[in-house]
Amino acid sequence: MTTTQSFDEFYAYYIAAHSNRWNRRLHLFGYVMGLALAAACFAAGWPLLAILGVPVGLGVALLGHRYIEKNDSIVFERPLWTACADLRMFKEMFVGKLAF
Repeated sequence: MTTTQSFDEFYAYYIAAHSNRWNRRLHLFGYVMGLALAAACFAAGWPLLAILGVPVGLGVALLGHRYIEKNDSIVFERPLWTACADLRMFKEMFVGKLAF
């Protein structure tokens, strides 16, 4: 990845790495599964286990990169920007700007 100066530049690079709609769907599925696991852990009274939602969601997304896009994830280079880009991508999927 090249060094980016703004989030918009990063997002353009991010979207290029998520061109396949099935990869985007897998990312959304991973987020939902991770949040569901975290919520279930809190509801069951195991708040410390809620952190397991992160590797579950991330693992599902990494599968999309490995087997669908056949590229490397950039989540470890810019984790906060990647999380923000995921949410922006999901919004664009739901409003019809990106193919769902």
